[in-house]
Amino acid sequence: VADKIAEEMPDFSKEEFLSLTTDQEFINTLGLTVELSDLEGYLFPNNYAFSPEATEEEIIEKMVDNFITKVGTEDSYEDIIFASIVEREGIDDTDRPIIAGIVIKRYEEGWKLGLSTTVLYYFKSWDEEILTSEDLADTSNPYNTYALLGLPPTPICNPGLESINAVRNPVETEYYYFIRGNDNVTHYGITHQDHLDNISKYLN
Repeated sequence: VADKIAEEMPDFSKEEFLSLTTDQEFINTLGLTVELSDLEGYLFPNNYAFSPEATEEEIIEKMVDNFITKVGTEDSYEDIIFASIVEREGIDDTDRPIIAGIVIKRYEEGWKLGLSTTVLYYFKSWDEEILTSEDLADTSNPYNTYALLGLPPTPICNPGLESINAVRNPVETEYYYFIRGNDNVTHYGITHQDHLDNISKYLN
């Protein structure tokens, strides 16, 4: 988010913006009903027209106000984490509810989520090619859902309303696995062998 704003506003301070997103005193003034130490997940993605004189505080306040207006305050922090995963993993409003159902089911049944997007968030990159087998086995990375049970500690992006609605209304299926293929289509699997077959067919 900060990088995009910096491209449009030459006087914008990315450092100040990012500092404010973890400033507890500032966060407490924004009207959110969940306890947060980081605003990741709550800076609602939209087309904004900020004044060139807008301060970093005003920009964040506008984005959070937009979240409250369009999303509301009834969703739990856990829901927003799920929605951020769906945002990064999904392609459109067809696959997002199915992916939401798979991820929530794996979580509730005690499976590791096994998502490269959460690992990549830790490295502040979305390039899967940077990941090594050591990265995927690293239990010191709190976002490593390959090695650790449960959700990452924070959202991994700021989800849009489609992804939030997908988590509110997940589609139940028999699937436990999914990948986005090189054809930019989501492919699903019931068993681990299905998953390996999909990887071989659509990624390799």
